[in-house]
Amino acid sequence: MRRWTLVGGVTFAGMLALSLADEGVARGDATSATAAADRSLTTEIAEVLTRRHVAGASLALVRQDGPWLVTGIGMADVEADQLATRDTLFRVASISKIFAALSILALAEEGRLTLETPIRELVPEIETRNPWEASSPVRVAHLLENTTGWDDLRPHEFAHPTGEPWPVMRALADDPRSRTSRWPPGTMASYCNSGPAVAAAIVEKVTGRPYETFVRERFFDPLRMPRATFLAQGDRGSRGRPRAKLYGPTGEPLPDKNVRFRASAGLEASAAEMAHLLSFFLQNSGRFMGSELLSFPALLRMETPSTTNGARASLLAGYGLASQAIEDHGYVWRGHRGGFLGASADLFYQRTAGVGYFVALNGDDDEAFDTIGRLVRSHLLANAPAPPGPTTPAAGADPSVPSGFYEVANPRYERTRGLRALFDLAYVESRDDGLLVRAREGHPSRGNYTRVSGALFRREHEITPSLVARSPTSEASLETPELVLRRIPTWLGLMRVAGLLFVFGASASAAWIGSWGLVSRLRARFGRKAPRGTVPFAIDAAPLVAVSSLGVGLVLTARTDILRLGVVSGPSVGIFVSTVTFALATLMTTFEVVRMQRNKTPGGTRARRIHSFALAAAFLLTTTYLAYWGFVGIRTWD
Repeated sequence: MRRWTLVGGVTFAGMLALSLADEGVARGDATSATAAADRSLTTEIAEVLTRRHVAGASLALVRQDGPWLVTGIGMADVEADQLATRDTLFRVASISKIFAALSILALAEEGRLTLETPIRELVPEIETRNPWEASSPVRVAHLLENTTGWDDLRPHEFAHPTGEPWPVMRALADDPRSRTSRWPPGTMASYCNSGPAVAAAIVEKVTGRPYETFVRERFFDPLRMPRATFLAQGDRGSRGRPRAKLYGPTGEPLPDKNVRFRASAGLEASAAEMAHLLSFFLQNSGRFMGSELLSFPALLRMETPSTTNGARASLLAGYGLASQAIEDHGYVWRGHRGGFLGASADLFYQRTAGVGYFVALNGDDDEAFDTIGRLVRSHLLANAPAPPGPTTPAAGADPSVPSGFYEVANPRYERTRGLRALFDLAYVESRDDGLLVRAREGHPSRGNYTRVSGALFRREHEITPSLVARSPTSEASLETPELVLRRIPTWLGLMRVAGLLFVFGASASAAWIGSWGLVSRLRARFGRKAPRGTVPFAIDAAPLVAVSSLGVGLVLTARTDILRLGVVSGPSVGIFVSTVTFALATLMTTFEVVRMQRNKTPGGTRARRIHSFALAAAFLLTTTYLAYWGFVGIRTWD
């Protein structure tokens, strides 16, 4: 049992009471009812942390007139028995990107660049590849709206080799392969961590100062964020300050290292400091404590997607300039979510309701994080005005959306395109009142959509359009804030579904029949009785090895963090070996089946021979497909 699971009951309640009393959870002008509700919220959060075995949390609730509740909950450092407080630094991961966007907007307002400036004019020394450079160059706005068309970072780019801070340009020069545009920039979005890093390089090039220095002078100091830092080892703002230790999924302490692309994920800040950032966003003026940091129109531009085909068709629920949108309790919230090994964070605000929140955990338990987020948003909106109602549906059918199979056109990683073509395949049914998107459980675009107007649709529980249908001359497509779905021929979709069912069925039968065959052989051997009607040993063993190795590879991939995948480690080598073993076992299965058929090897029924032939076909199909997409012998650390 992890140490913090013992912090429960009276012990946890006492610790929570001391923490809140010391920090002043509710403002002095809060009513007793508000104070009681605040205490109830923090108690509920503490219970979630205990139940999910997460060490601690940082919390800030803010209204337009200032911070409302700012505190720490639980433990910042379990081994040192250090409580989390309002001043404890928590890693906020991708919330870091907000400052890259603010920096670029500040320089744009000073006339030193524009959002439409091609990046080759600003940082030609950064290596990128764009086949559409002449007609569709990568522009500054594309870096922050994830519309460059680039892959996300490779695992080894997340896994910093030494943990020592690298200059921005050195990090970008290390491996440029992921910075290849896979479609014309400014058409489709795909989340990419190298975009803000290139934006940071532009800030350095334009200002002649290190990115961290510029951000501190331009934003941290005016926002009264003296301890905020991009350097995990500490700089002048964080040295000697309390910092939350990071913990893995099983409660193990994690090494506290700098990330390679600090502008994308390296920021550490306290609840008290992030409360100031939220106040800045909620002022609706671009000012903070009398200082104008940006114009309000610049902040509105930050929140407005503009460089995708969907945004140009009025789909405004997508990603702005380092600004994500979530919809909850009838409101659309703007801000950013952060997640990294041992860290989870949310910073979101809602202008109409005039509230915002920051939550950070020193663990990456998704269930705990999502539960706390829902609790906080419900608490903030308890006395808020009624949200605006959903957009009124339009009547009549929309003939521009053809029914049929649709595949993902904008995968985050190009290498996963082949897998997403199978597992994220969707079937779209066009109806008189909208669309029905059928897909696997958890598919981001799955649901029943009502047509709002023309080509805009929303799901039944949403208030704003979240899907736009486009029918260019070449192909029909559906765009949501996360995915672009492109129509494919019906025969191709049916072939993919049939192929998946064939492979899954063959694998399941190989595991069952192969295991039973081996058990029968062992029983016959120890019983000194010759097995009857059996096929050659390799026909049982090779498919079983193939299925087992593929299963091992899938488990290692799903359960290994990206930092260990990015270096030569047991799991990364295990994935390499498992995929090679699968291919070799497939070849052995095929060889034995062919030999059995040609030589008419005795043993086995006709049905068993047919089954062996089907197994060989299924495994050959799988191996060929995986090899085409680069999964056989994959080196995740490359």
